[in-house]
Formats: sequence, C-alpha cells, structure tokens
Amino acid sequence: MAEATCINGGGHNPRAVNKDSFNAAGDFPVQNGKALFDLSLTATFQPNCSSPMTVVGTHVTVTDTEHGISAPFTP
Repeated sequence: MAEATCINGGGHNPRAVNKDSFNAAGDFPVQNGKALFDLSLTATFQPNCSSPMTVVGTHVTVTDTEHGISAPFTP
C-alpha cells in the first residue's frame, strides 16, 4: 500500500483533494530466501496533477500476505 500526494511548485500539498491511497499486488518467486521483484503503481488524480505539480509517494508498505508480514519500504 502507498499514499500518493500531488505537490505544488512551492513544495506544498494544495488544499484540493489531490491525495489518495493505492494498492498493487503480484506473485513473486522466492529463491534461497530472497524475492527479487519490481512492482509499479500509477497514481491517478481528480483533478489532474499536472506540471508544475509533481506526484510524491509516501507511506509505502510491503506485505507478504501468505505469511502475514508487513514492513515499511524506505527507498
């Protein structure tokens, strides 16, 4: 799960409702105790988040649903 926010050119979150939570899922093989994977999320806003505004992702959590384990993701 992740939260995406539309940030204006001054580095602030505008008061418009340009903030939402997003989910993406996938099945990834585990080999030697490691799962190497890529997973993409696409945030869609209403109203649109267009230039000079940018999308910033925060509060990203990776969850292993099979084993019930969750951890925050820090890039």
